[in-house]
Amino acid sequence: MIIYEVCLKVEKQVQDDFQNWMHSHIKEVLECDGFISATWFEAQDLNSNDSSWVIHYSMKGENSFENYLKEHAPRLREKTIARFGGRFTTTRRLLKPILVIDPQ
Repeated sequence: MIIYEVCLKVEKQVQDDFQNWMHSHIKEVLECDGFISATWFEAQDLNSNDSSWVIHYSMKGENSFENYLKEHAPRLREKTIARFGGRFTTTRRLLKPILVIDPQ
């Protein structure tokens, strides 16, 4: 399993609309093959009043991620840009587990 992390900073003027829209967007991403689940976080910067969102998508593996990038990501990203233009910024990264410790 891997985590596909998407970090968003959204302009305050569209933040409510963006947040409402994100529910359906996340569901649409999860319909793509290889996605297992998603967790949406509010990230609060401890050194400023800025906040952002972080979505962790659990995926089956790197092959699923590569397929998503090729088959689905361009369409989904275009839909977001069409709706919100340049009123947000996004960074993305892939998290691969090195060690999982479960105290249970």
